[in-house]
Parts: sequence; structure tokens; C-alpha cells
Amino acid sequence: EAIDLGSCEIGPEGIKSLSDALRWATMLRTINLSNNIFGDAGATKLGERIKYLHHLEAIDLSGCEIGPEGIESLSDVLRRAQMLRTINL
Repeated sequence: EAIDLGSCEIGPEGIKSLSDALRWATMLRTINLSNNIFGDAGATKLGERIKYLHHLEAIDLSGCEIGPEGIESLSDVLRRAQMLRTINL
């Protein structure tokens, strides 16, 4: 399964809603959220959900205005993702 929502102008509130919906996407393998505007707050919220996506192989968060705080919150989660092979920040 894959989600491709690149360049959709998704902000922090949109990522919160998406993160809630990902609760049911346990077989998700690829997420493309590139070129959105959710920044550190959205990255933190997304990280809280990613840790439950055990089949995730690739994630693209490039161009999402994620700064050091967001990278820090994602790094712990992404480091533990055993199937993850591709990360684009």
C-alpha cells in the first residue's frame, strides 16, 4: 500500500488528521508527503504514528519545512523502523 499526497499544501492540522487515519493503515509501505507545509509540529505528530507502521519501507518528507526540532523527533522513530530503506528529508 502507498500514500502519495505530495504537493497538497498539507499543514500541521492536516497532518494531525492524516496521522489519526494512519491508525488503520498497518500494511502501508510507502508514504510521500513531499512539498507540504506542516513543519516541525506536523513532523512530530507524524512521528507518533509512524512508529506503528511496521511495514513502512520508504518515506519522503522533503520540502516540508521540517527544521531541527522536527528532525529530532522523527529520528528516534525512523531509527527503529526495521523495514525502512529509504528516507528523504
